[in-house]
Amino acid sequence: MKYIALLRGVMPTGKNKVMMADLRKVVTEAGYENVMTYIQSGNIIFDSEQSAKEISEHMHNVIKSELGAELPVVVKTVAELEVIMKNNPYKDASYKNNVVFIATSMSHIEVEKEAEILSLSKDEEYVTFTKEAIYYYLPNGMHNSKVNNNFLEKKLGISLTTRNQNTMEKIIIKTNTSE
Repeated sequence: MKYIALLRGVMPTGKNKVMMADLRKVVTEAGYENVMTYIQSGNIIFDSEQSAKEISEHMHNVIKSELGAELPVVVKTVAELEVIMKNNPYKDASYKNNVVFIATSMSHIEVEKEAEILSLSKDEEYVTFTKEAIYYYLPNGMHNSKVNNNFLEKKLGISLTTRNQNTMEKIIIKTNTSE
């Protein structure tokens, strides 16, 4: 089965510095097949017969032991990611793709917290929760908003990883061209 692993916290420098060539190497050596990465933010496309939960835990441990980076790993099937993208309420032309963000998790997302999060956002910022993802539109960018990955993780008590709409679309395109 084809999966996408979205790593949380990959940095170009510092303690969680991970080069994509090194990541491809250790993931391939760990037994995953047809391994590809997309951009420097830690997006891995691969094949495996394991469950997403097994992969998430195993890949986290492999990356930590082989590369020294403590990175949560969110794993989704291509079909799951396509559903997440299809359900994005901010995907039409009236929203700028580079400031539409999608956060996913290996944990259940508490949709009951949506109103509380939305009440803390600024004017013209929109947030929508589903059990699979949190979608947010931040027209002035994530760095100018209180609603960001760290904030959402603290409020929800779960590990999330976030990508913008453009990146998610390109990951899906890459998965379809890799078959």
